[in-house]
Amino acid sequence: MSHFLAEPDDVRRWLGEAVDDPTILPLLEAADEWVRDAYRRDWGVTGSVTESFPSAHAGDVLLLKVPDPSSVTVTVYERPDSPGRALSAAEFEVAGGGRVRLRHDPFRLRSPLSAVGPTSWPQPGLYDALRAADAPAPAAFSKVEVAYTASGVVPTPVREAVALIVAATYRRGRAEVSGMQSERLGDYSYTRETTKNGATVLVPKMAQDYLAPYGRGPQKVAAGALVL
Repeated sequence: MSHFLAEPDDVRRWLGEAVDDPTILPLLEAADEWVRDAYRRDWGVTGSVTESFPSAHAGDVLLLKVPDPSSVTVTVYERPDSPGRALSAAEFEVAGGGRVRLRHDPFRLRSPLSAVGPTSWPQPGLYDALRAADAPAPAAFSKVEVAYTASGVVPTPVREAVALIVAATYRRGRAEVSGMQSERLGDYSYTRETTKNGATVLVPKMAQDYLAPYGRGPQKVAAGALVL
């Protein structure tokens, strides 16, 4: 077995023809690289993993590079020089697709005096200012570390998407799409993409559909925002 997200046999199944490994493997490497970078995931990794997220708040959703983590622990740092504090199981939630939500603490309050400044009593509007200052405030962290165990399992849709990308790239060839960003390959639309190492891959619409559940976006989503 290769270390890629798909195997040469997966590609040959989509091609319906016998293409040798030396021809497939360079295309498979490029497709593998593009999918990992574009979707910011690290499928296939096994063992203990620790990811770091800067400037997070309670309520944020952190997107891990592995979609099926187990034994998840979360450590938060309120300041760069402060010791870390391990969150209890009640303070975070592991959702599907490798999403970790930092739960909002409704009992964490701002300091009224620091919020409204020096005051003398009575003062017009002071009551409203103090009430606003006492509103629950999401905890702010300079860094959050998430440690977990990765299973190394590559989801079937991801494997099929990578194999499709390789098959499309093989059939069309880079020279035929030079200078164009979008074409049609048979009955399927596709997009031409470039890896960070300069290789070109063709991504059919069907491959994009396979990958859609895993999202393409930032690693941290603000509280209340839609997670793609």
